[in-house]
Amino acid sequence: MQISDKCGNLMGTVVDISEAPYRVSAFLGRGKAAYSYLVTDDERVPVYKKFHDEKVEHYTFSNKVLSKVDAFARIRAAGGLMSDLVSFSDEGGYLAKEYIEGPTAAAL
Repeated sequence: MQISDKCGNLMGTVVDISEAPYRVSAFLGRGKAAYSYLVTDDERVPVYKKFHDEKVEHYTFSNKVLSKVDAFARIRAAGGLMSDLVSFSDEGGYLAKEYIEGPTAAAL
């Protein structure tokens, strides 16, 4: 059921996270590696990051998903505060993490 769209238009679609369906309810933004969406099921409201294959001149990724998962682990090991990682799939090209309501770091 995984839907991929290079334009980042997943609004209203259903994506699978750990074999469970989640409805895409809001577009949160686009970064150098992924599009971010708010997704919902009956119990959780995580952020779904769908990685894109668009090239970025000043960054080189060997594997975007695993690089991001490794960064989560390193920040946590160093005592940094992070949202919880809910799920990820290298094959599916996504990760899901806890949504924390409030302003983004960029807005602060």
